[in-house]
Amino acid sequence: MPKDDKEKVDRKNPLTVLVGISAEHPKKTLLVALVVTVIFMALAANLKIDSSVEGVFGDDVPEEIEDFMEVGEEFGEQELVTVVVDCKKSNETAAKMFLEDLAGELENTDWFRDIQYTQNMDFAGEKMILYVPTEYLYFVMDPNATAESVDMNHQYIIGSMNEPQYVVSENGNIYILNMILNYTIDDMEERGEIFDGLYELLDEVQDSNPQYDDLKVGFTGSMTVIDYEGDKMALNDMYITGIVTFILILIILFISFKSISLPILSLVPLVMGIVITAGIIAVI
Repeated sequence: MPKDDKEKVDRKNPLTVLVGISAEHPKKTLLVALVVTVIFMALAANLKIDSSVEGVFGDDVPEEIEDFMEVGEEFGEQELVTVVVDCKKSNETAAKMFLEDLAGELENTDWFRDIQYTQNMDFAGEKMILYVPTEYLYFVMDPNATAESVDMNHQYIIGSMNEPQYVVSENGNIYILNMILNYTIDDMEERGEIFDGLYELLDEVQDSNPQYDDLKVGFTGSMTVIDYEGDKMALNDMYITGIVTFILILIILFISFKSISLPILSLVPLVMGIVITAGIIAVI
């Protein structure tokens, strides 16, 4: 093909034309690219991630989840969050002290309500005897029992049951504190703010006393906690993947160009392309 005809064909190629304009007007090209990137960056800021269990189903939400959400709307938020304290490598005294200190700090926040780490039988009132374990009723079967001894034993058992009891596992190693969220959390950022704050609060209380050093502390709970943990896993994976990708790209470009500056400069259009793509996704 003659040289003139080849040049005419090349000029019709959009990429060739774009490269030619960029080479002839580098400053203007850079300015336009920056303006376009900033515009799409603003659009990309509207992107939101819905990682909630409800969001997974879209419009086709299972009936069970709809019923659960309806209960929250009708009776207030019922999302339970449970702080778990493992004292297997410590002792029960440290676990109890930790829960008392933690409860005091939690009451100063507006995140949770109904903060409970002990339980008693006050709600039973005069019917307390109905909740007494069968093995504790030995005094009723005593043939030598008198009205006074029965009453004395009864009062002793009722008094013991009225004393606050820590919520603890059968082996005595796991202590728990239950609380309910004060309000519904639908936003990922708000969810992260509250539970990240709870993590920080747990660390602060544990660092406040050397006796708590050997305690293993964490929290679990209902769907909101599951959503939060899913958020953390997804975002951490995205950050790690992004960092590893950029490092590998730099290495490949360095091997190709045998230079440091060119690979770094080549990442600029790559980043701009990611931003513009995110902006287009937000618009669509």
